[in-house]
Amino acid sequence: MKLEQSFDVAAPIDVVWRALNDLERVAPCLPGATITGHDEDGTYHGDFTVKLGPTTAAYRGTIRIADSDEATHTATLAAKGTDRRGQGGASATIVNSLSEQDGATRVQSVTD
Repeated sequence: MKLEQSFDVAAPIDVVWRALNDLERVAPCLPGATITGHDEDGTYHGDFTVKLGPTTAAYRGTIRIADSDEATHTATLAAKGTDRRGQGGASATIVNSLSEQDGATRVQSVTD
C-alpha cells in the first residue's frame, strides 16, 4: 500500500532538514509512535500503533535512515516491525523530500 502526503513548515529548509533527520525529535509528532532506544549504528527501536479504518495494529520494531542526500534534501527511511500480538509483521520504505515553497518548506512523504 502506498501512502502519500505533503505539508508545509514555516521554517527554512535547512532547519526542517535537520529536524526531520532527528528521529527521536520527530517520533513524538507521530500519534502512536514511541522511541524506546537506539543502537550505535543509528537504528532506533520503538513501538508504533496505527489505525486504518476499523482496524488497529500495534507493532514493535526498528527504523533507520537508509539513505540521506543533503544536496537534494531527500531521505529514505527503512522501518520494520512485528505485531505485538504475534500476528505477522510489516515493513515500510519512507521517502521524505523537501523543497522551498513561498518562504516555507514543503515536505513530501511517500510511504510504501
